[in-house]
Amino acid sequence: RRFVGRHRLGVTAAAAIFLLTLAFAAAMAVAAYRLDVQSSRLETEARTAREVVRFLGGLFEGAEPAVHRGQELTARELLDRGAAIWESSGGQPPGTRAALAAAIGKAYLELSLLPEARRYLEPSLVLRQEVGEASSLAESHRLLARLEWAESRYEQAADYAAAATALLEPRREPLAKAESLALEGRSLASLGRLDEAQEVLQRSLALLGPDPKSHPALAGVIVRELASLTLYRGQPERAGEQIRQAIELLEAAHGRLHPEVFEARRLLAATLDDASAAGDARPGVRVLEELLEDQRAFFGGDHEQIVWTLTDLGSEHIGAARYPEAVGYYRQAKVMQEALFDQDHMVLAVIESGLGQAMWRQGEHEESLPAFRRALEISRQHVDPGSYDLAFPTLYLGEALAGTGRCEEALPLLREAHASLEKALSSSVFGTFSARWEIARCEGQLGEAADAEARMRSILAEVEAAGYEKKAEYRLRLAEWRAILEDLDAQRPRPPEAPAASAAGSGR
Repeated sequence: RRFVGRHRLGVTAAAAIFLLTLAFAAAMAVAAYRLDVQSSRLETEARTAREVVRFLGGLFEGAEPAVHRGQELTARELLDRGAAIWESSGGQPPGTRAALAAAIGKAYLELSLLPEARRYLEPSLVLRQEVGEASSLAESHRLLARLEWAESRYEQAADYAAAATALLEPRREPLAKAESLALEGRSLASLGRLDEAQEVLQRSLALLGPDPKSHPALAGVIVRELASLTLYRGQPERAGEQIRQAIELLEAAHGRLHPEVFEARRLLAATLDDASAAGDARPGVRVLEELLEDQRAFFGGDHEQIVWTLTDLGSEHIGAARYPEAVGYYRQAKVMQEALFDQDHMVLAVIESGLGQAMWRQGEHEESLPAFRRALEISRQHVDPGSYDLAFPTLYLGEALAGTGRCEEALPLLREAHASLEKALSSSVFGTFSARWEIARCEGQLGEAADAEARMRSILAEVEAAGYEKKAEYRLRLAEWRAILEDLDAQRPRPPEAPAASAAGSGR
């Protein structure tokens, strides 16, 4: 107690995770004792709970200052100590070892220490498969679904989540089944399977009953994911309503400073700018800057969520035409992600894509191409063909190639991006318009379409009618399109002027 009191920042994350597990395990033990039932299942659960309590008690006893000569233990060091204890627990029953491994793996997962999390979550699943108890087995599948999603392996995440869902009976365990469905829906959304994701998330929310406030933590996560789908479909006002509801639910469950709330606040920033007519004001920047400050105070160091917030700030500054600031944020994000993840993590694709856009806007056209190529290369490793997560890096590279006169290389990419965007999102999102514009432009330059210029003018008129010019980032693109059309007008041969009428012929 003395150590934790003196060094709260060092052990807060790990202590919170393990103390919650400790409280739950103790409650299980007491309940099993009081029931005084001879059921083998209850006896097994009680024995497992007692072992978890003993394990966690020994872990925190080892945090005494006398043991570490006054040095502050970090959350990582505390977890590593727990992991070392688990390694020597081979004599315990499989169910007990599985529960301990799941607790350690979950703690590493919460700290974004993903390889370490895998080292314990996968053995936990194997041990629970030996035991064959459905609820605990489903928990291991859910934890691995979260891990795979965090590592951008969305197909595997969806498979684990679906396996967890199949193990659970909704009448007996509605909350666990709802959580499994929520993980499955999020994974399907990341694969670009938006209609399936919507249906799964709605099923998840329905399991919580008529009043989502009775289960605010899980309901908040589900509503947040539904808001994300709404935003992807180009409905920012509706998405904003949903995300505010999600924030209210999540703050009721966790308070304002919590990772789940941070995720919702990030999404709120996107809805503010997409719904704002005054694009220059960039209200999302203010939300993200405040969020970044809170995240740095909460996590105390590098964290995956901070990487994403830095990336979002880069995107916001591109939208406000502040390109040097955007480059700075993307480079900060890149340095941090390299410290946290392997080089092929999906977040690097997002960073490289944004960095390429900022460099392009600064006039560094040739210099931006390697970033766009790297973004697409990484995205193809992680994302299903046809998903919007792949469509955008494909579009950005195609646009850059077209803009540097490489239309033969650009056209296949642009056509691929256009087909994916229309399928995953709609024909009215700006990315779809942009793909159509660049396709028409390249087909005109290559002599493949006589109606290319007419199509370009028609696309410009559609974008203007859709109201995209109200936002700063789109106004810049539309100005470029108009300049291209003006150049085409200037290049067009002018018809010879009719000779001026003579004085005699004028009747004067």
